[in-house]
Amino acid sequence: GLTGAIITNKKGEEEEILADGVFEYVGLIPVTTFVKNLGITNKYGFIEANEKMETKVPGVYAAGDVIVKQIRQVVTA
Repeated sequence: GLTGAIITNKKGEEEEILADGVFEYVGLIPVTTFVKNLGITNKYGFIEANEKMETKVPGVYAAGDVIVKQIRQVVTA
């Protein structure tokens, strides 16, 4: 099982951090520019969808961490 992670610190030295678990951090900026012209994103770039994952454009659905929601997946994992 997982016992930790080896990182490279700011000095360029490898350092081991012991841990029982690790959450990968990818970022908070959604990659939704390809749907920007559809008018379904909010001012932060997240897609607005209802509980059925429907957007306001018929036939266009959204799911995952690109939709507007209170808790991002890494928090609920």
